[in-house]
Amino acid sequence: MMKSFGFGQAGGEVLLVHPDYLLSTLPADEFQHYSARREQRLIKMNTHTQGVIIGKHSHIQVKNEAPYSSTQESNVYLDPTARAEYDATSKTWRFGGGDSLTAEENRRLRGEKRPKKTKAAADAASSSNKKTSDAHQADSSSTLLTAINQAATDLGLASKNM
Repeated sequence: MMKSFGFGQAGGEVLLVHPDYLLSTLPADEFQHYSARREQRLIKMNTHTQGVIIGKHSHIQVKNEAPYSSTQESNVYLDPTARAEYDATSKTWRFGGGDSLTAEENRRLRGEKRPKKTKAAADAASSSNKKTSDAHQADSSSTLLTAINQAATDLGLASKNM
């Protein structure tokens, strides 16, 4: 057990378990399945390492750009269902325009509907958003601007410099 107390009364606790103890809790068939998957990962790792040694490819693939365009940025940040897809031509991960979730995942993630806002709550929220927007236009030195997305209309972030 490791404990760490950071500055500002923030702390953390970590429990380290040796893999032998963890894997010993698995039933025999699950352990065999895990061992087979681990063996496949080991083969891929060895193949990659050999390719690095002979100069076939670099050890680390440094990315020069984000996996999304500037127009997709807010959707990627604010949509919890956004998924990246592997692009074989550029050999990197990208966020496509389409929905990469299966029908079952969509049903599960969107299963719980948000309660409808009352008219009074909607009016209060719109006037609050307008005041926040006006305040940010007046104070352009704000470190965190209002972030409102069409897909997440009830999300609003605002901050003032201290």
